[in-house]
Amino acid sequence: MRAEYLGVAQTAKLARPAPARAFPGVKFSVRSQSYSGGCSVNVRWTDGPTEGRVSPVAKQFEGKRFDGSIDLGWSASLWLLPDGTATVASDAGSAGSGGSASPVREWMPHPEARLICTGAWVFCTRETGPALAARVRAFVARRGWQRVPMAHDAEHAEMLVAHRAMLTPDGALVVVKHGVT
Repeated sequence: MRAEYLGVAQTAKLARPAPARAFPGVKFSVRSQSYSGGCSVNVRWTDGPTEGRVSPVAKQFEGKRFDGSIDLGWSASLWLLPDGTATVASDAGSAGSGGSASPVREWMPHPEARLICTGAWVFCTRETGPALAARVRAFVARRGWQRVPMAHDAEHAEMLVAHRAMLTPDGALVVVKHGVT
């Protein structure tokens, strides 16, 4: 079966509904970009879930891979399922070239799945809005910046906490423990 190549605009169109379905009530911006070194889909939002929660949802459409330990990039093919989600079909990995990424090859998971290749990177970026910034600032002030692991001053403590914090739909601040998304 030959893979159908999807351009970056088509990839963005596929990726657009995934974060919105996973995180209702959060407004996501999904934009495509082409440049001399390739192409990417950029997913952005303000406050809401952490990057660690959104990345697996958005990056399911990422067709590019990279192993920085050996400076090697490659493409992977994906299965596009009827429900609009995607899963890896074939990923050569980098282990055969001395890298650390193991190869993956999966059978067709559904009779109506389409074999696709996106060729795009997917980047996720969360912006910190005024509501989250104010709650984080108050949290750090109450707790004391010295109690934030690895912080060297109050501003750095706020940045570290904001990276792991999110607001619930009712506006409460939730700080995710280190290593847990």
